[in-house]
Amino acid sequence: MGRVGARAESPVTLLREYTPAVRGLLDGDRLDVRGRYVHLDAVALDDPVPDVPPLLIGARGPRSVRLAGEVADGLLLDAVATPESVRTARNAVDAARSGAGIEGAAEVVVFVETTPEDARAAVDRFAAAGADAVVLLAPEDDPDPEPLIAALTRHVLHEGRGWLP
Repeated sequence: MGRVGARAESPVTLLREYTPAVRGLLDGDRLDVRGRYVHLDAVALDDPVPDVPPLLIGARGPRSVRLAGEVADGLLLDAVATPESVRTARNAVDAARSGAGIEGAAEVVVFVETTPEDARAAVDRFAAAGADAVVLLAPEDDPDPEPLIAALTRHVLHEGRGWLP
């Protein structure tokens, strides 16, 4: 955002205002919002979403991870995540939900760059660390997804595992 001159002075404040506004619009509410970043006057969607999907926040830092637990359904972690950072984020986001009086665990989705040979082990490592879903990405230095897809397809067909690429 900084490269295009649109960096928010307070990204956490922006998320704190933006997320409930998006949720309200998706839920079919007509909103009047006067925040630091979000300004809405009697705004509603013409065609509300019939089945509202989970609202996840992409976050890295501890404040935005906690915020995801307070105002969203969960958290998206990018490909720089490690199993330890997923474990830490899982604990923080769930504690924030609990502290905000929200029942149930947050959904944690992590993007993982991996090779075809390590795909299954990567899923297992990140799931054990607390990820609910692991999105596998081909390595940056070899971005062709076909070998990864082929390896996952062989594994699923051969072993009949209950996980999908």
